[in-house]
Amino acid sequence: MRSRKTLVSSESRLSQFSIKPLLTTEDVASILRINVRTVQRLVRARRLPVCTGAGKHWRFEEDALREYIRDTTVLASRPKALRAA
Repeated sequence: MRSRKTLVSSESRLSQFSIKPLLTTEDVASILRINVRTVQRLVRARRLPVCTGAGKHWRFEEDALREYIRDTTVLASRPKALRAA
């Protein structure tokens, strides 16, 4: 069993890194209010940024998802004539 001193030093070393929680496909589907299969299609089409994946078990960074939402919201709010540009 590790001593308290070892555990504290390990925790302080970990705090140096900015470890952000990753979102699951289900989390992203819930946030975007779409079906999980639609999330999978968007990833395969390279329209939705994925952080890491193993098979169907993809993980998404929250910041990348926020950027995706911002970009797609701006695009959808433009007049149709400007969307292609």
